[in-house]
Amino acid sequence: MRTDELRKRFEDAGHLVSPRYDVTPEAAAWFLGSKIGTLRNWRSQSRGPAFICLPCGVRYPLAGLVEYLEQLVRNRVV
Repeated sequence: MRTDELRKRFEDAGHLVSPRYDVTPEAAAWFLGSKIGTLRNWRSQSRGPAFICLPCGVRYPLAGLVEYLEQLVRNRVV
């Protein structure tokens, strides 16, 4: 899926996507079907999708979320 298509899905669901194509933990949790607390735990354990720590808070790049899901499918975790 192309990044601009993915961006539209997030925005259609009411989540804002930054110009750098990254999203808040709330939007990432929605996309992954998990809870924000789960993402917080994964970050503290160096697990889960790639994230960025910015002065405004944690953000998840869209490409990192897609890559994480693809990795789960390849490893048949889902």
